[in-house]
Amino acid sequence: MPRPRKLAAKSFVLDCSIALAWFFGDESHPYADAVANEVGKREELGSTGIGGGVAIPHARLREIKKPFGLLARLKNPIDFAAIDGGPVDIVFLMLLPAASQLDQLNTLAAAARKLRDGDLLSKLRKATTATELYRTIAG
Repeated sequence: MPRPRKLAAKSFVLDCSIALAWFFGDESHPYADAVANEVGKREELGSTGIGGGVAIPHARLREIKKPFGLLARLKNPIDFAAIDGGPVDIVFLMLLPAASQLDQLNTLAAAARKLRDGDLLSKLRKATTATELYRTIAG
């Protein structure tokens, strides 16, 4: 039986984010399955949709030596089972080293704080190029 559209869309976004993270990252593809499994396990614990149209799916992995993030702005918002019940159009995938749980929590907290800033979110949503997205988030 096919999955409901909203779950299929969320799963598709996570799969694409993971693939892009490995494509653009320093690591090679043999770990892609481990990333997909760990991100999936984290989502099973509860949605990483933090509200305001933002989700921060993440995983801790032994294979990751330094934090890695991938920002995606979706053309069409999707249901991500976010805490506020709203759709998500900004996804920030984070892959973090398993070595330090405190560092992981600090990194996640910093990303969540930044992605709760209404002015920043507005600029991200208005960006027309990948370079503009990067400059906005890095700014």
